[in-house]
Amino acid sequence: ISAHNIKLDAGATVADAFYKVLDNKSGFSYEADPDYVRSITYKGTTLGEFDMGQNSGWKYRINGVAPGIGMDGKTLNDGDELVWYYVVDYTDDTDRDEGGRGMGGSVTITTEDRAAANEVKDLIAAIGKVDENSKDAIKAARQAYDNLTDAQKDLVKNLDVLKAAEQAYAALTGEVIAPADMPFADVEGHWAADAIAYVADKGLMTGESANSFAPEVATSRAMIAAILYRLSGSPEVSGEAGFADVVDGAWYADAVRWAEINNVVSGYADGGFGPNDNISREQLAAILYRYAAANGRNMNAAADLGKFDDADSISGWALTAMQWANAEGLITGKADNRIDAQGKATRAEVATILMRYLAA
Repeated sequence: ISAHNIKLDAGATVADAFYKVLDNKSGFSYEADPDYVRSITYKGTTLGEFDMGQNSGWKYRINGVAPGIGMDGKTLNDGDELVWYYVVDYTDDTDRDEGGRGMGGSVTITTEDRAAANEVKDLIAAIGKVDENSKDAIKAARQAYDNLTDAQKDLVKNLDVLKAAEQAYAALTGEVIAPADMPFADVEGHWAADAIAYVADKGLMTGESANSFAPEVATSRAMIAAILYRLSGSPEVSGEAGFADVVDGAWYADAVRWAEINNVVSGYADGGFGPNDNISREQLAAILYRYAAANGRNMNAAADLGKFDDADSISGWALTAMQWANAEGLITGKADNRIDAQGKATRAEVATILMRYLAA
């Protein structure tokens, strides 16, 4: 099946061309996902994926070359000649793509892979409109997706629907649905278990060991810089940190340098940063306040902190940040009606604050 002289918008993909060609060819019908063709029927005769064996299916060539990637991932250029064709064995050396791979790239996609991916797609589709009762359906779909292999995950083309559902549920209920698996033995039954699972899954915080998170251990200032650095994609930085106590080559050096360049952190009056110092709750509020502002958040929210018995313990330089953090629900009071501005921020508290920040 060839595509000649068809008009498409700039940036059109092979999938766009496929739909336009087949929808306008008399006698043809098809079953296709955006990335691959399941079957094509012509005047009652169907030729589909795996009909001629496990490695059989539809491929496409552009200007005589098989790109070896899904239809939705390949953009066309003006003048390209596009042809779809059926192969009995895409691993045959006579039909290799431009990267030396078969139709499925370097990974063979099996019938079982398709079935596993389709099951997850059905779970995602079953979520439907999100309301306060959607947690179980969203969690089941997420768990099933996370259990797929990388090759199977590539076949799940409605992952954006699952992500949107997770965000909608968090916005509706204030609860972020954490992964079901928890590798840390010391977190079972902990009040921050969901938050810890969430930040661990995002790669923002790691355990103190393979099976220990140490939720009640204080968090250092260097660790907070590192977490926000990871959250920003760990961009490359140049130069050395301007703090005398930040050693070049230390595990946190790039993170502190990045945070310094972006005005996310500031040092002490003596010119040091105190990378190993326990971070206080008001210091954490100030750093997160600067980070949020740098990322375009609305910073107008401000709570009346006079409701807390220890409101006068908040440092003047941290007052605006604490008002904002409390108004946004990031840093809340403790059971004895204290904001505890000078108290250490434990790893469990940091995980919870991060989850709330990302869900906002």
